[in-house]
Amino acid sequence: MVEPKEEYLTCFNKLMENINFEDDLRGKNMDYDVVILGGGLAGCSVAAALARFNLNIAVIERNFDIAEDAAQFITTYVTDGADIIEDDTYELLKGAHEVISDLADRGNFYYKQEPSLSIFESKKGFDEMLERIQRRQIKGARPIDVKEALKYSPHIKDEYPWIIFHENTGIISPYDVATSLGEISSENGVRFRMEEEVMAIERIAHDEVRVTTDKSKYTCRVVVITAFNDLYLGSGEYRRAARDIPLQTMLLEKKFDQDIKMMMNLHHKEGYVSSVMPTFNGETLAAIETAKIMDYKEVKKEVESMIGPFPAERVDLLTITSYYDDPVVVSDFLEEKGYINLEIKNHHLPALLPKVTEMVTDLVVKNFQAGENPDFVFKRRDYFRFRDLSDKERNQAIAFDSRFGHMICTCSEVTEGEIVNAIRRPMGARSIEGVKRRTGISFGSCQGSYCLNRILKILAKELDKKPEDILNDSKESRILAARIKEFDTI
Repeated sequence: MVEPKEEYLTCFNKLMENINFEDDLRGKNMDYDVVILGGGLAGCSVAAALARFNLNIAVIERNFDIAEDAAQFITTYVTDGADIIEDDTYELLKGAHEVISDLADRGNFYYKQEPSLSIFESKKGFDEMLERIQRRQIKGARPIDVKEALKYSPHIKDEYPWIIFHENTGIISPYDVATSLGEISSENGVRFRMEEEVMAIERIAHDEVRVTTDKSKYTCRVVVITAFNDLYLGSGEYRRAARDIPLQTMLLEKKFDQDIKMMMNLHHKEGYVSSVMPTFNGETLAAIETAKIMDYKEVKKEVESMIGPFPAERVDLLTITSYYDDPVVVSDFLEEKGYINLEIKNHHLPALLPKVTEMVTDLVVKNFQAGENPDFVFKRRDYFRFRDLSDKERNQAIAFDSRFGHMICTCSEVTEGEIVNAIRRPMGARSIEGVKRRTGISFGSCQGSYCLNRILKILAKELDKKPEDILNDSKESRILAARIKEFDTI
């Protein structure tokens, strides 16, 4: 055996001193580069943005489906910023319409620029909004008189002469945005781990974090928190208390483009706001942001004061959700704890997301010095809503697949073909609630009494399950408890 020369040994030893095998082994054995906690609107947005880079990404979501933080049917008002009190929040909103419009074209989700009116019961509120418009130089926002306002809506009252016209406002479907971004993320390699509850986050090395769930443990370099849980932070010291305001919503079978001419926001002297706007399927949505819970008659009377009287049978749904207006906080704890904490309890989330997502992405990419993924494609698979098609387009769809000629929900005009498509898509529906949210089915006057069993049957066939195994919205929510006897149909 030939002994190595002394100078070779010296060089070899120096080389070994510069290599940290533990760090090298740790990096190779990590499960992911980035773990995102929360598969809601914010989580899906961050996932889609980070998928542009050469990163191994996972999203952990405790619920059965993505985007369960987004309201089922609500169309959200996209403000021009005139009604935003905090200047920091307004700065995040600037330029949002242009960005959202571009994202909507490529992501194939519902967004429409729609002018609106702000009507005030008191001059004080009018003056305060006008001052913000002038100071911020918000384009397309100007005061108008009642005579001009009546051109846009015949229900303007003479006793409210303080009116502002907004050219650059719009409407968006938050759920549609979230599912679009979730699908794009999934198709670009992001791994979604559903129905996992995060139990702990631990910094186990200078560049390694361990995320423990009720099902498994994952290691990564960076965690992005988009869904709040006390266990994530270890304490509530970084958590702002959300101002939870009741938001009462009423869905009407009242064609917005025929009966109502423009979105309206009525600012009451008591401090609450009532709004009317179109939904993505052409109905009318009324929303009342108030500390006082109103009964059905009070809500109906409030809405009629804005759009005129309507019969009770035109009301499809009345719900109470939450209106949040907390400031947005992006906290960088990468050096200290290995995570970024995103607090975005704000009703204007869809408009705030482009800028906030950019901030989070910059922090993560800077930490990794990651290059762009050459295979990334920001495009959602095509889909369409049968109710929005012309007769010619409908015939073409039916010729392509006869299931588009089989109407399942006559109230919302949803076909079997649309339901099958919603199930087969990336991150597709696996429950009754998932089908309802993706297609808009069962929000009509019958509230699903006619179509629920038919949705159940389609889900059972597509998922290759027994009807009694189909879930409503979670693993403990079976629609059918048992079957007395086996039949060919439900």
